[in-house]
Amino acid sequence: EERDPETHVPAGRHQRATTAGVFFVTGSPACATPSSTRTTSSSGGSTPSNRSTFPPLRSDRRHRSNSPPADLLRPFRLRQHHQRKMSTMLSEDAERRPSVLDNLQKQLDEAVLDMQLYGKALDAFEDDPATSGILHNHLLTTMGTPIVDKILFSLDKDNKLKNGMEFEDSEEQYVQLSTTERTFLAKDLPGQLSSKAQALVEALEGKRFDSFMDALRDTAEESGFLFKKLEERLERSMLHSYREDLIAQVSSETDPVSFLPKVVALLFLEAHNKALQVPERAVGAVSTLLKDKLPASTFKVLTEYHATTVKLLALQDAATGDEDDCTSDRMLEKKEDLEERLMPELKSLALGTGKE
Repeated sequence: EERDPETHVPAGRHQRATTAGVFFVTGSPACATPSSTRTTSSSGGSTPSNRSTFPPLRSDRRHRSNSPPADLLRPFRLRQHHQRKMSTMLSEDAERRPSVLDNLQKQLDEAVLDMQLYGKALDAFEDDPATSGILHNHLLTTMGTPIVDKILFSLDKDNKLKNGMEFEDSEEQYVQLSTTERTFLAKDLPGQLSSKAQALVEALEGKRFDSFMDALRDTAEESGFLFKKLEERLERSMLHSYREDLIAQVSSETDPVSFLPKVVALLFLEAHNKALQVPERAVGAVSTLLKDKLPASTFKVLTEYHATTVKLLALQDAATGDEDDCTSDRMLEKKEDLEERLMPELKSLALGTGKE
């Protein structure tokens, strides 16, 4: 009888195996269920099964692709995007740097010339250490602080632009830095420039305006900026402009307290041909220095005006606001004396001197 070579079952016939749970179905071996490694024929003989009854697995070509997987492309594309972004940012930053530096140079020129102009007047007070200290500190505060903050801001911005670093670029109004903030910005600058900037911050906190100017010059030159020197011709031109501006301020001032420092500065300019910033605390000392330089009548009115102003300010500090307090009446009396009598007289004398 003709048998199937795979199952040893007669061809075309249904045969149940003697082994429990294993059966064969007539037909192709591919349709048979899994069996043990040995099968039993109808004749009782056993034949080892050398082949699996399952067909070999084949890969599904429908899932194959010639392009790289998305998870491999993603990091590559991210790197490309980052490189393009960095290249664009560096290009934009390189275009912005000249604007930052040019703007700083202009502001530095103006500040340096003004400070040299006002610094010349300090020599007149070398014999009065107390007044000299007040004037030095006043210049450092009013003129030194803004330019130091501007320098540190601009150098920090330029350093970040040069290195492709992000920073907050706002055009908000100037906000004065603290000493700690200035020191932090100075230390963050590269190389020797950092040392120069830190010395500048220390000089700003010092007591000598000339030492500050030396530190400012060192920092400017280390940064590649010009440090303009006040030449004689330019000084004359600046003094003329300063005189005209001061005359206009004295002429238009109506507040008796604010009027005093301005008129003293004008009288000092005419007496010494030097520009001087006069803080309220130094008005008395500067007025005393003018004694031998002013006409006796002018100096007398100036002295009386100063004494009356001091009394008015003392009354303002002592005022309690009570209805029974007579301080307000005395304040009004002093203020009216300044506005109606002393201010017009001193203004006339000062402007007459200024117009000569």
